[in-house]
Amino acid sequence: MTLTLITVLAASLMTQWRTSPEAHFLTAEERRQCEIVTSDDEAQRFIDEFRARRGADFANEVQKRAAIVDERLALGEVKASTTLRGRIVMLLGAPAEVIVKPIPVATVGNVSHAVATRKGGASGDTAPQPNLIGNGAGWVDYTFRYAANPALGIGAEGFTVVVQANGASGRDRLKYRSQKRQLDAILEAAARRMIH
Repeated sequence: MTLTLITVLAASLMTQWRTSPEAHFLTAEERRQCEIVTSDDEAQRFIDEFRARRGADFANEVQKRAAIVDERLALGEVKASTTLRGRIVMLLGAPAEVIVKPIPVATVGNVSHAVATRKGGASGDTAPQPNLIGNGAGWVDYTFRYAANPALGIGAEGFTVVVQANGASGRDRLKYRSQKRQLDAILEAAARRMIH
């Protein structure tokens, strides 16, 4: 096997694993380490050591958390346990409060105009007036509110984060980029707490 093919296989194994719910528990240092994996054997060794640092019940615990998240935060085509909202809940646990707010997306179009309002229709000189027509996809805002947790760096005021998810695909993103640094620090603290 050429070095290129070995690297592709390792990248394939590592890429597949890094999209799994287990990989939500990677610390920043572990993320850096898995970037330099160059062989299939190294990839498997990295994953085995990752799991071992978290204890014998880690895989079962991740499966339980993923099943809950997939059931309660399901949206669109992707499994919720592979999304940002899934990562947040899997690492931090159930929030003190969740607010789910659909944000429908409207498009402008000439669909469903009455014949009478179309140019050349019954009234003749009336220009068509576009209607707002929902396209069925839209976005959903998930607001997660967490109570104070000094071990995770969440102060007395608590922590609120909003994730926007696409209704059709289920893919999501942080609504307010200004929250990224604080969220990353909190998730890092939660990931570190899983290491024994």
